[in-house]
Order: sequence, then C-alpha cells, then structure tokens
Amino acid sequence: MVSKHVQYMMMSKSTRDQFWRFVLVGGIGFMIDASILFFLTAKWNIGLYLARVISFGIAVSITWLAQRFFVFPTGRRFPSREQFLRHLVVQSGGVAVNFTVYVGMLALHPFFVTFPVAALACGSLIGLIVNYYGARKAVFA
Repeated sequence: MVSKHVQYMMMSKSTRDQFWRFVLVGGIGFMIDASILFFLTAKWNIGLYLARVISFGIAVSITWLAQRFFVFPTGRRFPSREQFLRHLVVQSGGVAVNFTVYVGMLALHPFFVTFPVAALACGSLIGLIVNYYGARKAVFA
C-alpha cells in the first residue's frame, strides 16, 4: 500500500496548489459555519441541529462562490445554476458524512454538547476529503 505522503508527492504541483486553495476556502467556510453556529446556539438559543442546518446553508453558498472563482477558475463547463446545483449535491454527500460525525461526537461525550464547534471541526475534517474529490470530479471538472 502506498503511504499518504507518497501519494501527496505524486500529485502534480498544480493539483497540490489547487488542494491547498480548496483547504483555505474550506477554512474560511468553516469559520463562517462555526461563527453562525455559535451565534445561533449561544445567543438565540436555537437547537444544535437546526442551528447546524442554517449555518451550513449559509457557509455552502459562500464557499461555492469562492471555489468557482479562486480554487477552480477554469472549471466553468457548466452554467452557474447547474454548477451550483451540482455543488449542492456534492456538498450533500460531504455534509452527510459531516453531520454523521457531528451527531456521533455529540452523543459520544458531554464535552461536545457544551462545545458543539469541536464536534463541527471533527465532521468538517472528514467532510473535506469527500467534498474535494466531489468538487474536482463532478462540479468543476
């Protein structure tokens, strides 16, 4: 089996650069998601699950724009509306993984109920992989 380090080194420089731009945009999306989640749960007392759906919806819309113009600027094979819908489908797969991890972390330990952003971080890291490959292969191909 080829190690993760070797696989990373076998990527072309442009693919590595694209991946790190994707990570940057994802980090910004995470900060938006986390900030909204915190605000909705701590300030407005909205439930953890509904707040997560709202925060995700806002963050995914912003990250699509950033990915379209910054990460995959040449990936314009589809019209904007179709591309956005494809992005939502791919993100739905990533968010299914993300939400599953989020809910699992909330059930795992009271720490995550007190600090739901920590559960969000765990879900986001795993969802990153699903989202990157989906965006690269199905949305911005």
